[in-house]
Amino acid sequence: MAHSNVPNIETHTSTKHAMLTHLLQWIKKVLTKSSDWLYNIGEKSSKVLRSKQCFLKKLDM
Repeated sequence: MAHSNVPNIETHTSTKHAMLTHLLQWIKKVLTKSSDWLYNIGEKSSKVLRSKQCFLKKLDM
C-alpha cells in the first residue's frame, strides 16, 4: 500500500509546483501591465502639468 502512495505524492508536489509557477507568471504579468499603466499615467500627467505651466507663464507675460 505504501508503495502506491509514492507516485501520488510526487504528482501532487509537481502539480503544486506548476500552480506556483503559473501564479508567479500571472503576478509578474499583472505587475508589468500595472507599471506600464502607471508610467503612461505619469507621462500624461507630466505633459498636462507642463502645458499648464506654459499657459501660466503666458498669462504672467
